[in-house]
Amino acid sequence: MVVTLEPQIVYGLYKAGWGDLVDPAAFTHPAKFARGLIFYIVRHGMERGFWKRGDTILDPFGGVGLGGLACAANYLRFIGVELEPRFVELAQQNFELHRREWEL
Repeated sequence: MVVTLEPQIVYGLYKAGWGDLVDPAAFTHPAKFARGLIFYIVRHGMERGFWKRGDTILDPFGGVGLGGLACAANYLRFIGVELEPRFVELAQQNFELHRREWEL
C-alpha cells in the first residue's frame, strides 16, 4: 500500500525537534527520526487500523529509541534492534527519562 501525503503535511512533520525529550547525547546518532514524522507514522497506523493499543511494534533499526518514544506515547509496546552498543545505551537513557510518566 502506498500512502500519498500533501506537501504541506510533509513539511510540517520536520518542524518539531526533540528538545529535552531525549538525552542530549542522542543527537550524536547520524540518522534520527524527525519527531513529527515518527509520531505521524504511529498515529496514522493506529487510525488506519494497522495496529491498536497494546500491540507490539518492531523497529529493526532501533537507533536511540525514538520510535519507542512515539510507540509508548500511543500505548504500543516496542522492540528496537540496534547493533551499536552506544546507541542501545542512549535508547535506554531516553526511555529512562520517561519511565515514571509511563508507569502512571
